[in-house]
Amino acid sequence: MTAIEAEFLGRDFRRTRRSSSFVASIAAKLVRGEQVHALRDISFSVNRGEIVALLGPNGAGKSTLIKLATGLLRPSSGRIRVLEMNPALRRKWFLKSIALVSGQRRTLTWDLPATSSFELLRVIYGIARTDFQHSLEEAIQLFDLATIMHVPTKALSLGQRMRLELAAAALHRPKILFLDEPTLGLDAANRSAVWEMVRSLRKSRQTTVLLTSHYIEDTEAIAERTLVLRDGGLLFDGSFQELKAKTKVKKILDLVFSQAVKPIESFPELVWVQNGPYAARVELATIQLAHYFSKFHELLPIVDLTIRDEDVQSAIARL
Repeated sequence: MTAIEAEFLGRDFRRTRRSSSFVASIAAKLVRGEQVHALRDISFSVNRGEIVALLGPNGAGKSTLIKLATGLLRPSSGRIRVLEMNPALRRKWFLKSIALVSGQRRTLTWDLPATSSFELLRVIYGIARTDFQHSLEEAIQLFDLATIMHVPTKALSLGQRMRLELAAAALHRPKILFLDEPTLGLDAANRSAVWEMVRSLRKSRQTTVLLTSHYIEDTEAIAERTLVLRDGGLLFDGSFQELKAKTKVKKILDLVFSQAVKPIESFPELVWVQNGPYAARVELATIQLAHYFSKFHELLPIVDLTIRDEDVQSAIARL
């Protein structure tokens, strides 16, 4: 079954230019500003139980799409249906069927422990006491919250707060979980912990997840599908492996030498960046890796070699 469906979805904004002049600022408010297309003719669907990642640079329209799907914004054109409902109507049953977690906003009360915030959410969502207790015990076990439930939110680390934010979003057992940059500012270990929690939710409850993140390596590990947005348009819809093949993600070789060397002039097709006389970085296509690997060992006094994928954000820009 379909959880989210968008057809020729568009969202426009009017942007006025700010001015330091008082007269000019008043005039700008009286004149219609420049029209900005945050989203343009987006069409896609997400099946129940899928984990789908929205990728793209800042300003691509990712957060706007999340806001349209949760009913925080209305479309300027086209339509979007979430759980077969127009989300902009904000029906009570619909709001009880979704949850939104953002890395830039918090649900928990700053000065109170999570237990107090969770009790408030129980009242807001009208969760029966027995159902609430069952969901709470499950969340504590899934997210390892036993030691931090009674600590004031302001005394917790960023990673601990995000674990509690996810638990709070899961209390009313939403059918769809929207995650807008949930790992913003987290280190690698805490990002991995967040994604592991999301996997657990999907496994135990078949929760549909639509997420945005700038940490490409994390979304590769968790998302089954990838939607790439650029300037409000949909550039790609498919698996992460298909995306890497389409963008021709390069391999990056970081080389360290035992003595000073010069750039290799016999391979003009390579992108060679000298990081000093004893180190360099080389970019090459994946299919070339085996060939050049042996050549480098013959020609260069290599003492250390690191191989990694190109930043996919750079590869996406080539789309």
